[in-house]
Amino acid sequence: MNPENWQIIRYTPEYKEQVIQLQTHLWGPDLAANTAYFDWKYEQNPYQESPIMYLAVCDDMVAAFAGYSTSRWQAGDPPQIIDCLTGTDAITHPDYRRQSLFSRINERALEDLTQGPHPFIFTLSAGIITTPASHRFGWYDLAPNEIGMYVTNTRSGATGNLRQLVKKVPGIYPIYRFVRRMLSRQQENEQQGCAHVPETQFHFLDAMYSDNSGIRREAVLPIQMTRTPDIDKITTILARKTPNPKIRQVRDTTFLQWRYRNPKAGYRFLYAGNWGNAGYMVLRESVYPKRTEVQIVDWEVETLECFRNLIRCVVREGRFPALSIWTTTMSKAEKQILRDEGFTIEIEHLEGKPDSYRPVVMVRKLIEKHTPGWAFTDEFVADSHNWDIRSIYSDGY
Repeated sequence: MNPENWQIIRYTPEYKEQVIQLQTHLWGPDLAANTAYFDWKYEQNPYQESPIMYLAVCDDMVAAFAGYSTSRWQAGDPPQIIDCLTGTDAITHPDYRRQSLFSRINERALEDLTQGPHPFIFTLSAGIITTPASHRFGWYDLAPNEIGMYVTNTRSGATGNLRQLVKKVPGIYPIYRFVRRMLSRQQENEQQGCAHVPETQFHFLDAMYSDNSGIRREAVLPIQMTRTPDIDKITTILARKTPNPKIRQVRDTTFLQWRYRNPKAGYRFLYAGNWGNAGYMVLRESVYPKRTEVQIVDWEVETLECFRNLIRCVVREGRFPALSIWTTTMSKAEKQILRDEGFTIEIEHLEGKPDSYRPVVMVRKLIEKHTPGWAFTDEFVADSHNWDIRSIYSDGY
């Protein structure tokens, strides 16, 4: 098909079925799961009226698309609140790759979006293809994504000894870690449908908190678990925290009610402590596709003691094969607690490129703002020290 015949258009509902079909190349073949995910991300998003998406179309056939979601951010003290765009899914049909469709979609999208109300686009899920492609269109990296990893089956024995050995050889450990994760991914794929694979990675945690109260009082701080967010608890903890001027998403009732309905994920919510020494932590597992790694996607604590108790609970009572948490903007004291509990903290590399890194955030400015006292200045946004990043801000979690 002649590349000149492709039209780049804004999404309209008549193309929904084709977009979902195309999405299966990104998220797997289950059409019902892909439809539910599309509806949640683009149609039920409380910050936008309709999907924001650009398509490459020829003869009414969709060959590629790029999607954007509106998200609400805050910075400054007192906080200023703005809506920005977040780059989400981008996929080209395998038969039509290497025809510059993604570049043409980017060009058209930026032409439109620079005329809109949003001052920035952020993306927290850039991959091996979209990262270099985005650089050509004015996006910049904020910082490498740093991850704290806890892997149960490398804590002892020959595997653990090998891990310690390769860490001493410059340039080797990123390759070792990449191979380990690929082998783990292969094992997960082989286990799909095996009877002994648990329905959820939370089975130990669920059993531990199986009584009606969901409370474990043996811990230094009483810990409670729920399967859906206790909005009153979370918003109360957030409201009591010392004002934080850093850039972060607004985690209010609207956000909490929508964000944790993601049909591709399952969540557990842990709450610890009491007045003045309280906190919460959110765990996430991938439901579709199934993965063994569990992520700590959000947390807020009033004290380091509370953070330590929540981490210790997750590690010891969750008994997960692999556990991860984003640490790029985490305090040194919090990182030390992770190390004390057995985590290693490393730069995340792009898949298949152990000599590269995946950016924690990519930024593209869309419009100028000159409001007096404007918190989101170019200089402020470009400095990673001014961010407070959680993986729950990314559509990938």
